[in-house]
Amino acid sequence: MRFQHFFIHFFILLFLFFIFTNSATVPTLLCLKCDKDFEKIKDEFIHLFDMKDVLGSSKLDFIKPAIKKIFTATFEVVIAKMEERRLDKIGISELAKEFRKTMKSIKDTKAKGTEFIKAIESNIQELKQKAEIIAQTFEQERSCPNLKGGFKCGVLEQKIIQCGTCKEQTLVCVGGSNEKKCDETVSNCLMCVCRAGVCHHRTTKQLCQPCTGYQKCLNEVLHCKDQDLRVAEGEDLKFDCNLKFLNLVDEKFEFVLEKREESGVSSTQTANKPNFLIAKAGKEVSGRYSCTAKAKDVMFPISRVDFTVKVVSPPEPEFLGSSVPSPAEKFKFKDIRLAKIMVITGTVTCLAITASIMTCICLLIRESHKEEEARAQKKQTVLEEVKISMDSEKSKPGTREKATQTDV
Repeated sequence: MRFQHFFIHFFILLFLFFIFTNSATVPTLLCLKCDKDFEKIKDEFIHLFDMKDVLGSSKLDFIKPAIKKIFTATFEVVIAKMEERRLDKIGISELAKEFRKTMKSIKDTKAKGTEFIKAIESNIQELKQKAEIIAQTFEQERSCPNLKGGFKCGVLEQKIIQCGTCKEQTLVCVGGSNEKKCDETVSNCLMCVCRAGVCHHRTTKQLCQPCTGYQKCLNEVLHCKDQDLRVAEGEDLKFDCNLKFLNLVDEKFEFVLEKREESGVSSTQTANKPNFLIAKAGKEVSGRYSCTAKAKDVMFPISRVDFTVKVVSPPEPEFLGSSVPSPAEKFKFKDIRLAKIMVITGTVTCLAITASIMTCICLLIRESHKEEEARAQKKQTVLEEVKISMDSEKSKPGTREKATQTDV
């Protein structure tokens, strides 16, 4: 009877679990199979029933093979929905991490039988919610980040993964204003990269013809920010070329800093990090600069920050060298010096008066002590004279005889 009760409840729960996971609400768990460790993850799910006494009784172990087959099919159902969803490598890694946390939570539970099945169902529901959050985070924050968070600039070819096929695709993200149609122009001609007037296809490296107005539109689209830098002559000049959306893209960049003159580019620096420094800047450093982030694999421009640099003379020290202060400054200086002298004089006078008073008090105390010592010494002398007088009276003969007769 107990076996039948468990068996009925078990398959009712499993049936409901299967139906629920087969509904249209299953989110991006399909992307889980795009993880490099997918087969290990799958085995972790299927072999949950390999644990000892997980069914509540060793007599029920004979149904484990059937349960494992059902769970294998269930796992496939869990990840077989929403094939149109996409994720980047970061999202797929987060998804696999959350799945392993779920499996650990199920393994750590001490429930058995139907309670164990309920624990699995509860944890899988929580996992699906987390998977949906991971997908939404990618779509709202990391998908084309150059068009979010106040930015609408730059050109990104973002690498993403189609969950249905696990194939890597390219998502083109072009900023700019739709009114001027530059984003469309750059999107349509993106594979034709021009340098020094020569244009090549990005992948085939063959000569190509860019779209009309492509270079002008590309310059407009790449421009993300203007910044004014003001530094004193002789100080270090620092450039920060970083943009927040560059940190959200799984790609390596190279940063190129150029000084632009009317005749063209006068100097160029390159770095793997978005920071540049010109030590002890001189007046000749002043001018306009542009810092371009480029995809390191093909050196295609991604974004640009423009700088206007002004190097100014350092502030002159006060009253140094041959400079002569004005009459007003002289008068002010005299007043300050006179005030300082008066303060110092007053302080010295107060200290002198205080010292005199303390000296007088000390002398009075000293004289008082001397008078007390003299009175004490005089009193001692009188006492000694009285004692001597009494002793001399006792030593007279008549007094001794009189004292003897009195005794008899």
